[in-house]
Amino acid sequence: MISKITCAGLTDRGLVRQENQDRWAADAELGLFLVSDGIGGGLAGALAARIVAEALPPLLRACMHDPSGIEHPLTPATRVERAIAALSDQVRTESKGQPGLDGMGATVVLALVHDPHAIIAHLGDSRAYLVRNARIEQLTKDHSIVQLLIDNGEIRPEQAAEYPERGRLTRYVGTDGEALPEARAVELCPGDQLLLCSDGLSGMVCDAELLSILHQAPSPEAACRDLIAAANAAGGRDNSTAVVIRLAATEPATNGKCAETPTVRDVEQPQPAMDWTLGGRSQSLDRSDHCARADDESAGRSRRCRKRRRRRTQCGQCGTSF
Repeated sequence: MISKITCAGLTDRGLVRQENQDRWAADAELGLFLVSDGIGGGLAGALAARIVAEALPPLLRACMHDPSGIEHPLTPATRVERAIAALSDQVRTESKGQPGLDGMGATVVLALVHDPHAIIAHLGDSRAYLVRNARIEQLTKDHSIVQLLIDNGEIRPEQAAEYPERGRLTRYVGTDGEALPEARAVELCPGDQLLLCSDGLSGMVCDAELLSILHQAPSPEAACRDLIAAANAAGGRDNSTAVVIRLAATEPATNGKCAETPTVRDVEQPQPAMDWTLGGRSQSLDRSDHCARADDESAGRSRRCRKRRRRRTQCGQCGTSF
């Protein structure tokens, strides 16, 4: 049984961008954690991400308690999808024709956590990962041109980082037409970690390094700092945001489920919320902290790779032990 959840979040503008258009939010009462990455130049992207971070929690609360689905019960995952779709329609409608705002949008990835499950939902290329038993698994699939090309076999996954159209999204909050968010239910186990992040992190730090940092960090706060530092050490080409959620147990697991890969299925009813400890409210790393970490980690990626080869951990994506 999961008794306590600890969480921290951190966002940073990186080493190249002049502003930070990422946002993150946490609502302990609702069990909600989210990351949003703004799309569009000027103030449009930052505004869209802020709207997601501020407007989606109350919208989700209303949708999760909406009695309209009593005759034809809706799963929690479906309710979450409807809330995100409604927000997307609202952003598109209210920004259309507005000077500087027309076409604005944002990604979103969220975890709605209720023992012993989480609803993972997303729209765009911000990602959710699950770390369990020294393995990492990506729980979301990017809504992007690059992902479509990979799915169609036109490019290989290792080519995605350098592909010219890597930043183009096929779906996002505020998109034209039907938004089509995706949500899934994941069964949680004591000791699990969830990572929510923008593409400024996942695009700069490989899955194996994400796992290594999450596996070693003593706390969610430390994990967020080390993840952002790794993104900046790799070049910091974009804003980067990380939210790390850790699940503690009151008693050891008595079945074998937690030794397996995640169980993904729809959950009929959300369970009561748990006790919470939240840390690391919205903040940015100091620029001097960037420089110190970048200096300390010059050639750091190669050092980390050498260290990873000595650790008995495994990447859930490719099966590589390191």
